[in-house]
Amino acid sequence: MSLRLVRLVALSPHPLLRSSPRAREVLALLADRVGQSASMRCWPSLADLMRTGLSHGTVCDALRQLQAEGLVIDTGNRTGKSGRIVVRQLVADVIWPNRPGGSDSPGESD
Repeated sequence: MSLRLVRLVALSPHPLLRSSPRAREVLALLADRVGQSASMRCWPSLADLMRTGLSHGTVCDALRQLQAEGLVIDTGNRTGKSGRIVVRQLVADVIWPNRPGGSDSPGESD
């Protein structure tokens, strides 16, 4: 788990994350799954994201909003047994522009 990245999401000044608690929650879930990855990539299934109590439609809407705002990128890669789980990449510079200590890896755990 990347506590630093989850904190970046919680404190982000991005307008979408300030106005949409659901988008912020889904982005925090994605950030939590990035772990130690310097690539900022994660691949939770929709079912995994829905275990928090969010509906399928809410998760899908939030993911669409996050991608439209450039906070998350669909890498084009798929994984899992079915080969249908989307590999997403978080974009730290959009989540937290001009972040303090921006030169260090946001994927580091504290």
